[in-house]
Amino acid sequence: MSADGATAAATAERTAAARLAAVRTRRNFFADGALAIASGAALLIVLAVLTVILFDTIRYGTPHLSLSFLTQAPREGMTEGGIFPAIIGMVEMVILMTLAGVPIGVATAIYLHEYASPVSLLTRAIRIAVANLAGVPSIVFGLFGLGFFVQFLGAGIDKAFFHGEKVFGQPALLWAALTMAVLMPLLPKGLSSQFMSPSYHVYVLSTQSPDVDATKPILYATVLVLLGLTFTLNIAAVVVRARMRRRAGVAA
Repeated sequence: MSADGATAAATAERTAAARLAAVRTRRNFFADGALAIASGAALLIVLAVLTVILFDTIRYGTPHLSLSFLTQAPREGMTEGGIFPAIIGMVEMVILMTLAGVPIGVATAIYLHEYASPVSLLTRAIRIAVANLAGVPSIVFGLFGLGFFVQFLGAGIDKAFFHGEKVFGQPALLWAALTMAVLMPLLPKGLSSQFMSPSYHVYVLSTQSPDVDATKPILYATVLVLLGLTFTLNIAAVVVRARMRRRAGVAA
C-alpha cells in the first residue's frame, strides 16, 4: 500500500471513530438528561408529599399542644391527658443507647484508623460488617432485639436468677436501648421496666384506640412533638460534631 493509501485509510478510521464517539456522546447526553428529569420529578414528588404531611401535622397538632400535654400522663383510654411518660421513655432510651453504642463505636473507629492493618482479614471483616449493618432495615434490628435480647438473653437471666419469673425476658427499656445501639403508660422505674416511646404511642393511638375521632388531636400533637424532638436531637448532634471538628482542627 502506498503512503497516500495508508494516510487515507488512517483518516477514514479516525473519521469513523469520531462519528461513533459523537453518536455515543449524543446518546449519553439524552440518557443523562432523561435521568436528571426523572430524578428531579421524583425529588419534587417526595418533597410535595413531605410538605403535605408536615402541613397537616402542624395544622391539626398545634392547637392541642400545651404545657399540660407535655407534663401529664395519658388517661381515659389515651383520649385525654398527655405524653410525658413517652417523652421520658424516649430520653432514657437515648441515654442508654448512647452509653452502650458510643464507647464501642469510638473504640472501633480508633482501632481501624490508628492500629489495624488495612489489608488484614480482621480489618476487612469489621468494615464489611459495619457496611452491612448500615444497610439493614430497622425492622430487622427489631426482630433481632426481640429474638436475642428478650427471648434468649433476657429469658436466660430470668431462668438463672429469678427462677423463671418474667423480669428481663420481656420487652424492656434496656433491650430497646441495646437494640437501638446496634442500629445507631406509667414512668419506667428500672432497666427491666416496660416503657413507652412517642413512636409506640403514635402506633397505639392510630391502631388500637377504641375511639379514633377522640384520639386524633392527641395523635397529631404526639407526631408533632416526636418530629420536634427528632429535629432537636439531630441539630444538637450536628452542632456538637462541628464544634469537635473545629477544636480538633485548631489543635492540629
